[in-house]
Amino acid sequence: MAVDGGVEKIDSLQLLRGVAASLVAAFHLAEAAKNEGHDPGIFRLFLGGEAGVDLFFVLSGFIIYYTSASGGRSSPVAFIAARFWRILPPYWVVLAGYLICFAAAYALLGDIKYKIDQNSLITSIFVLPYPNHVILIAWTLALELLFYGVFAATFFIGGPRLFFVTMLVWAVAAQVFTHGISEKPAWLLLPLHTVVAEFLYGSIIAWLHLEGRGRFHIPALLLGLLLTGVHVLGLTPFGEAVGRELMPGIPAALVVHGLVGWRMRAPKVILNWGEASYLFYLIHLLVFLLAGRFYEEISGVS
Repeated sequence: MAVDGGVEKIDSLQLLRGVAASLVAAFHLAEAAKNEGHDPGIFRLFLGGEAGVDLFFVLSGFIIYYTSASGGRSSPVAFIAARFWRILPPYWVVLAGYLICFAAAYALLGDIKYKIDQNSLITSIFVLPYPNHVILIAWTLALELLFYGVFAATFFIGGPRLFFVTMLVWAVAAQVFTHGISEKPAWLLLPLHTVVAEFLYGSIIAWLHLEGRGRFHIPALLLGLLLTGVHVLGLTPFGEAVGRELMPGIPAALVVHGLVGWRMRAPKVILNWGEASYLFYLIHLLVFLLAGRFYEEISGVS
């Protein structure tokens, strides 16, 4: 482990951040190949790699609660300021890159799919919890920001009890909305997505760790890795019969709980991999798009 600002950093979770981002990238390569009618090749092994997103959500719940309850953030203002500078400026820089590339592609190639409408632009700039972001995966960031808002408005005012009650109400409301309402307003689809439960999973794991109540780390890790691996390989028997807050959400929680109990001193390259995961997560789709267009131009294949 390492210590940063008086708060213990868990190296194994830094490793997991890098793994999660890489899983999402591999998943998008597999999906792109399938959508273009090509054989995904080795990336066929990552048809369920979207599980990396669920790992991120559980990790986020853990890290936010863990750092704040450990004294890393003393007020809602300090918390929001720290989250703002860590999350939004890099996002806006990457978004500008996407916008420039899309505008150039639309102007030079006349491809309508690169045309950005006003609603999408506003949604993307302000990271609104609404579909149709310029950066397709930014919906996950919008949901993260909602979680930060809930945390700041509860934990620093009413303490852990208010926070956990609020999160439980949010998770239950998401279940009722998803399974009990037939005609769903589009503006509620993201705020009441059932994956909000994964933030709760991570927060509970952090509470258990800080209270010294964490148990069975190794069995949890082994079971979580097994179930996550099954999902990543696209072999889960459940299909869409269960929500992703259950599969792969529960396995993701088991992995995080297991890794919390793994005391490791990771080499610097692993720590850097984890630190770079956010930027890589944001930019990988643009890199793939540019690489694909370049290949099409030089090979004549479309």
